[in-house]
Amino acid sequence: MIALSFEENKALLETEKGAALLVPALYLPTDEKIRARAMAYAENSLCRAFFALDGDVPVGLCIVQPGDQQAEILTLAVAKEHRKRGIGRGLIAHVHGQLTMPLLAETDDEAVGFYRRCGFCVTSLGEKYPGIIRYRCILSEEACL
Repeated sequence: MIALSFEENKALLETEKGAALLVPALYLPTDEKIRARAMAYAENSLCRAFFALDGDVPVGLCIVQPGDQQAEILTLAVAKEHRKRGIGRGLIAHVHGQLTMPLLAETDDEAVGFYRRCGFCVTSLGEKYPGIIRYRCILSEEACL
């Protein structure tokens, strides 16, 4: 049984298990790329790092960068062995509750269904990169009106 809790804690990006959650968000991840991305997020004063914890072990991560009108999700990831348990959905709900502003994400075919199931309004951006369709996803009270 998972004892899930949520916590905002940039310091977890500097731990091996916290930084490892960035792997799915990186193209051809290497230890160097993982450390560099974790450090970039940790040092960016605008970024906020929210973790889902199983006890004291980080199992999910949501990096957001709040702006004036909305907060952009830069990274959302759940450890492979913990997927399909509602952790990503729980992170979205927690972050949305903490920030009380619309959440914006850009994603691809692989994750667009997840965002729809979480209540995001989805708009196709078309083929943004050769052969890759991207989607703009917004979670707010007015997004789909």
